[in-house]
Amino acid sequence: MTKISRNFHVSKTHLSVEPWGGSFRKLLFPERVHKTARFTGVLNEIFVGLSPSNALQDHLQDRARTFGRDLTVRSQTKTFDGLCTMVNKELGLGMLPQSIAARYERRYYYHTLVIVDERARHRLCMTY
Repeated sequence: MTKISRNFHVSKTHLSVEPWGGSFRKLLFPERVHKTARFTGVLNEIFVGLSPSNALQDHLQDRARTFGRDLTVRSQTKTFDGLCTMVNKELGLGMLPQSIAARYERRYYYHTLVIVDERARHRLCMTY
């Protein structure tokens, strides 16, 4: 049995995990630099990010820590829209999943780079 919360347990024998989707992360730049980048190559840059309680922001910070670094975050916001606005105003770099970056790229003027590190690949699984 796996304990999920104080009062809820799930039997591992009845739990299924299936790949559901995934995409590479996109790095948002206010200007065109290159087509691809490595996560380790941008850790010295200043970022704008999502609020500290956001799972995506926590994940990015954890990834940076695997390289012995912390992201330098100038400002944080609660929304993707706010993050894209800050990148557009050249306050820092942002990082979003590919599908979200593409959606907001139509509205804001910024360029995207694919982060090519395998550690930057975002995998989603459905558990039931």
